[in-house]
Amino acid sequence: MALRIGCVSYLNSKPLVWGLAADPDLRIVYDVPARLLDLLERDGCDVALLPAIDYQRADDLVMVPSACIGADGPVYTVRLYARVPCYKVRKVFADIESHTSVALCRILLHFLHGQEVTLVEDRESADAVLLIGDKVVTAAPREFIYQMDLADAWKQWTGLPFVFATWMTRRGRDIADVPQKLKAAMLGGMDHIDEIVAAEAEAHGWPSAMAHHYFKYLMKFPIDLSDGAPQRKAIELFHKRAFELGVVSRCRGIEVYGS
Repeated sequence: MALRIGCVSYLNSKPLVWGLAADPDLRIVYDVPARLLDLLERDGCDVALLPAIDYQRADDLVMVPSACIGADGPVYTVRLYARVPCYKVRKVFADIESHTSVALCRILLHFLHGQEVTLVEDRESADAVLLIGDKVVTAAPREFIYQMDLADAWKQWTGLPFVFATWMTRRGRDIADVPQKLKAAMLGGMDHIDEIVAAEAEAHGWPSAMAHHYFKYLMKFPIDLSDGAPQRKAIELFHKRAFELGVVSRCRGIEVYGS
């Protein structure tokens, strides 16, 4: 039976699954980031590209060191749009499709600006709007004059890169050679950015030039989860700050598949 790969449907995931659709031993299942953990827990997939914060929301997850959605400075597609300066933001209308981005927003506004953020369902009453992924390109609230690129703010604060999502599976599950296939897909995708942009950018609402810049200069797909590696330190610090703020109820250490 084919192993199932749970992946987000945004443009930024396309290099991570380059060529995998042609593999008869794999099947890709697309969904928004916030629903992939549930899909993995319900046995709807064997490996999933999960928001980094979701690692702390299940007992048996392990990280698969094949690839990630990350940045080392500006990322562009995780952005807070505000009516007021960030130090005055108290109510945020959030794109709940990404647990990690919502957690990071709360962390940055608390630790950098001293604000306890309330998430609201009414966009009109919010001080700020948090958008992720393709919506930043297609649905940005241009009337909001203040903006914060969350990955850039994290980099300036901590000096570390940021990992929004990485491949995960459940402890004890045998996923055969999927880690190697996922890494090879990512490397192949990075080598075929021009083809990916030509095939996918317009359908996702992206101008081609913007998509090229995004993939080649902003997105960081390789991941290093070895002890002391900057990306691992970044994930650990993110989890620690989320725990301190009460975003998650625990802060367990990182387990890596195959270690």
